[in-house]
Amino acid sequence: MIHSHLFRPPHGWMRILQYRLLRKHYRIVMWDLVTRDYSKRMTAADVVNNVKRYARNGSIITFHDSLKSIEKLRTALPESLQWLKDEGYSFELIK
Repeated sequence: MIHSHLFRPPHGWMRILQYRLLRKHYRIVMWDLVTRDYSKRMTAADVVNNVKRYARNGSIITFHDSLKSIEKLRTALPESLQWLKDEGYSFELIK
């Protein structure tokens, strides 16, 4: 629907056959930091703290644009991006 050549498997999981078929048409992109912004037990501050604790050079950070996370995302995403920028991280598009 979005005409992308990138694919992120839901929950980071797929069967080997799915992987073999999908990689023929898509670049499969995984991540190393899930912010858990979808969790009812997490606050926006908790999400930002996850970014601060686990971000590393080369990290691919997953934020979710869903109803479960939107209220936290409004605060946590800009704060996380600002913190990463202040720490000297740069951002790149995945091609």
